[in-house]
Amino acid sequence: MKQGVQYVLYDNRKYRIIYTRCENNEILKENKMTETKQSRVLEALQNGEQLTAKQISARFGVKNPTATISDIRFAGYAVYANKHTDTKGRVTTKYRLGKPSRALIAAGYKAMSLGLA
Repeated sequence: MKQGVQYVLYDNRKYRIIYTRCENNEILKENKMTETKQSRVLEALQNGEQLTAKQISARFGVKNPTATISDIRFAGYAVYANKHTDTKGRVTTKYRLGKPSRALIAAGYKAMSLGLA
């Protein structure tokens, strides 16, 4: 028996399906579709929330929030990191989803024209 994982895009969200196959390639057991952690973080950002790395870890169970944010960025979303200093002088980074500026889009096209992207 062989266990596998398949990712499916449904209704603009990424879901994970875990299944078990036997020798004749027949699926014995299929677990429910579960939404991936990355898609849940993206949905929270799309709802206008600003999240710190600590909040992403605690709320969504993500072990490496920075890598998750990078994956979302590579998927084409403009995720901004804003530094915030509280009254005690502690600096945190809050991530938010935004609209890319013209300068950012121009820099991307310039990088592609130079073969950097």
